Amino acid sequence: ELMSEIDEGDSGYVNELGVGEQRLEAAIDVLRRIVSGSSGVHCALDIDGQRVSGEYLLVEVLNFGAAGPNLRLAPGADAGDGRLDVVLVGASDRGILTRHLQGDEAEPQLTGLWQVHQASQIRLQCEGAPLHIDDELWARDSERLEIIVEVEPGALRFLVPGR
Repeated sequence: ELMSEIDEGDSGYVNELGVGEQRLEAAIDVLRRIVSGSSGVHCALDIDGQRVSGEYLLVEVLNFGAAGPNLRLAPGADAGDGRLDVVLVGASDRGILTRHLQGDEAEPQLTGLWQVHQASQIRLQCEGAPLHIDDELWARDSERLEIIVEVEPGALRFLVPGR
C-alpha cells in the first residue's frame, strides 16, 4: 500500500522530494498513516514446506534485509547466503510497528520485533493486497494472488578483478 500510495495515490509528493532524509521522513509518515488504518490482510505462506498463515500488515521477501523507505526489516539478512528472508509483521504487531515509526523513534532500523524466516522457496497466497516486486507495483488490491519466489543457485556471478 505504501508504494501504491506514493506512486499512484495522494502521496506522490514523496517522489518529488529527491533522495535524502526529507524523503525518508515523508515516506515513513505515509507508512504511519497506512499502518494506523489497516486491519491487515489474510495471507497463507509455505516457507520451505512450513505452513504459516495469519492477518498481516506487512509481508516482505527480502534478499538484503531492507524494503520501502530504507526500512531494515531483517538486519541479519545476507545477500550471499543463498537464502531469502521472509518478514511477517502481523496485525497484532501494529503497536510495535507504530511506536517505532513515531517521532524520534522513526529509525529505519526495525530489528527483532517480528517473525523473520529464512528460506529458499516461498509460496504466498493472499486476497485483497497490493504486490510490489523490486520497487515496481505489479498488482493493486488483487482479488486472489498466488506467487512463488525461489532462489536459483548460481544464477548470478560476480567477477572481482585481482582475485
